[in-house]
Amino acid sequence: DGTLRRRFTDSVFAGRAHLKTGTLKDARALAGYVLTRAGNRVVVVMLVNHANADRAELAQRALLEWAYAYSPKSADSRRSKK
Repeated sequence: DGTLRRRFTDSVFAGRAHLKTGTLKDARALAGYVLTRAGNRVVVVMLVNHANADRAELAQRALLEWAYAYSPKSADSRRSKK
Protein backbone atom coordinates (compact mmCIF):
# COMPACT_ATOMS: atom_id res chain seq x y z
CA ASP A 1 0.00 0.00 0.00
CA GLY A 2 2.73 2.51 0.87
CA THR A 3 4.27 3.43 -2.49
CA LEU A 4 1.15 2.41 -4.40
CA ARG A 5 -1.38 4.29 -2.29
CA ARG A 6 -1.44 7.23 -4.72
CA ARG A 7 -0.51 5.40 -7.92
CA PHE A 8 -3.06 3.98 -10.36
CA THR A 9 -6.04 5.44 -8.42
CA ASP A 10 -7.65 6.58 -11.68
CA SER A 11 -7.19 3.25 -13.45
CA VAL A 12 -9.68 0.58 -14.49
CA PHE A 13 -8.00 -1.88 -12.12
CA ALA A 14 -8.10 0.40 -9.04
CA GLY A 15 -9.20 -1.71 -6.08
CA ARG A 16 -8.71 -4.90 -8.11
CA ALA A 17 -4.95 -5.32 -7.68
CA HIS A 18 -2.77 -6.44 -4.78
CA LEU A 19 0.74 -5.33 -5.64
CA LYS A 20 4.21 -4.87 -4.18
CA THR A 21 6.94 -2.64 -5.56
CA GLY A 22 10.69 -2.79 -5.25
CA THR A 23 13.35 -0.21 -5.98
CA LEU A 24 17.13 -0.35 -6.24
CA LYS A 25 19.56 1.86 -8.10
CA ASP A 26 18.70 1.46 -11.80
CA ALA A 27 16.06 -1.20 -11.08
CA ARG A 28 12.30 -1.18 -10.52
CA ALA A 29 10.03 -4.13 -9.80
CA LEU A 30 6.29 -4.66 -9.57
CA ALA A 31 4.61 -7.95 -8.68
CA GLY A 32 1.27 -9.15 -7.43
CA TYR A 33 -2.23 -10.19 -8.41
CA VAL A 34 -4.84 -8.49 -10.59
CA LEU A 35 -8.51 -9.43 -10.64
CA THR A 36 -9.47 -9.29 -14.32
CA ARG A 37 -12.60 -7.73 -15.76
CA ALA A 38 -13.93 -11.29 -16.19
CA GLY A 39 -13.24 -12.10 -12.52
CA ASN A 40 -10.13 -14.23 -12.97
CA ARG A 41 -7.10 -13.70 -10.73
CA VAL A 42 -3.83 -13.39 -12.66
CA VAL A 43 -0.25 -12.99 -11.47
CA VAL A 44 1.87 -10.12 -12.82
CA VAL A 45 5.61 -9.61 -12.46
CA MET A 46 7.71 -6.89 -14.06
CA LEU A 47 11.38 -6.14 -13.50
CA VAL A 48 13.16 -3.25 -15.21
CA ASN A 49 16.94 -3.27 -14.87
CA HIS A 50 18.24 -0.21 -16.73
CA ALA A 51 19.72 3.21 -16.06
CA ASN A 52 16.29 4.70 -16.97
CA ALA A 53 14.32 2.31 -14.74
CA ASP A 54 12.80 5.27 -12.90
CA ARG A 55 10.75 5.92 -16.06
CA ALA A 56 9.02 2.52 -15.93
CA GLU A 57 5.69 3.65 -14.48
CA LEU A 58 3.92 3.91 -17.86
CA ALA A 59 5.07 0.40 -18.78
CA GLN A 60 3.89 -0.88 -15.39
CA ARG A 61 0.49 0.72 -15.96
CA ALA A 62 0.29 -0.85 -19.43
CA LEU A 63 1.05 -4.30 -17.97
CA LEU A 64 -1.65 -3.92 -15.33
CA GLU A 65 -4.23 -2.70 -17.85
CA TRP A 66 -3.40 -5.63 -20.12
CA ALA A 67 -3.74 -8.05 -17.18
CA TYR A 68 -7.08 -6.50 -16.18
CA ALA A 69 -8.41 -6.96 -19.74
CA TYR A 70 -7.13 -10.58 -19.98
CA SER A 71 -9.76 -13.18 -20.76
CA PRO A 72 -9.05 -16.92 -20.83
CA LYS A 73 -11.51 -17.27 -23.72
CA SER A 74 -9.54 -14.82 -25.84
CA ALA A 75 -6.32 -16.69 -25.03
CA ASP A 76 -7.90 -20.01 -26.09
CA SER A 77 -9.13 -18.55 -29.39
CA ARG A 78 -5.65 -17.27 -30.22
CA ARG A 79 -4.18 -20.73 -29.66
CA SER A 80 -6.72 -22.41 -31.93
CA LYS A 81 -5.90 -20.06 -34.83
CA LYS A 82 -2.28 -21.22 -35.01
